[in-house]
Amino acid sequence: MYKEILKNIFASVFDKKEQLFKALLIPTLLLMVFDYFLVLDFTNLYITIPFFILMMLINITISITTHRILLLKKSDIPTWGLFKLGSREYKFTLSSGGLGLILLATLIIGAIVLGVMGTILKSAGNLNIFIYTAAFFLFIYMMYVATRLSMVFPSIAVDKALTFKQSWKYTQKYKLLCFITIVVFPLLFAILISLVYGLVIKFLMTVISSELAVLYSLLNVFINVFIISALSVTYEYVIANVDQTDELLNDVDPNKIYKLSINDYDIIQLDSFHDITFESLKNELISQYEKLGYINAVMDKTDSWVVKQDEVNDSYVALRVTNEEYQIQTFNTDEP
Repeated sequence: MYKEILKNIFASVFDKKEQLFKALLIPTLLLMVFDYFLVLDFTNLYITIPFFILMMLINITISITTHRILLLKKSDIPTWGLFKLGSREYKFTLSSGGLGLILLATLIIGAIVLGVMGTILKSAGNLNIFIYTAAFFLFIYMMYVATRLSMVFPSIAVDKALTFKQSWKYTQKYKLLCFITIVVFPLLFAILISLVYGLVIKFLMTVISSELAVLYSLLNVFINVFIISALSVTYEYVIANVDQTDELLNDVDPNKIYKLSINDYDIIQLDSFHDITFESLKNELISQYEKLGYINAVMDKTDSWVVKQDEVNDSYVALRVTNEEYQIQTFNTDEP
């Protein structure tokens, strides 16, 4: 199991290396440019804060792009990468912030407990050893929590959107697996690659120019791709082996009915086991109508999307969702 997953981490990247290279080239170059300007004037908050926000958004698009390319058989990622932020990126950002708050709360609670225990043990001596040991195990526990909740990120990237609660449940039987494949192995890989190529970059900076420090951005993207691959492969394994009959994991209400209306046709009723989401329908429409020139998205929200064709002003394709009812409407164009 471990050997198979570790093998797939590398195989999945190398199998799609050309697609990854093209899709991540421009975001990587942008990160290098931003890093260059930050190094020039790191103390200027008017430069640092906007650049930091832009770099964060670029890293999110890199993560989503990599997840989709590695996990989906037919990815809808444009050849040269994502440059438009939508509901997927919004959910990914919110989940990143949510995980950050959870880890921060864990750190604060752990620090308080350590402080109380340190005060009690202060008279016993060897306090420093206790603090360092306890801090190490607190860090390990925080990483453990992060791995148990991290399934939400690849799920959002492929429009499945698990909750933190579902991620925690789904990884219950794979605690050690997740910790090793998402934390231990990527950490060892990152350290090894950083040491080798970090020395090369440092040598080039010494011999040629200190401005070559921007190559660290390229190195970071390279490392992050394999870290994301580790998470993708682990997610794929965990989801594939989820026991849907397990009461603990079965969060689907079989009695819940979704409705799908297309133009004036009769409403289609779907139960909860149909894999229909706003994003999946949107992606299906994009794959069909982009070929017909419908690339001008005049509305792109979490519950509504409208795209038009520049040549025919009164022609449009629209998708809306209200109260678990999905509505697809087209005008003056082919039927969906």
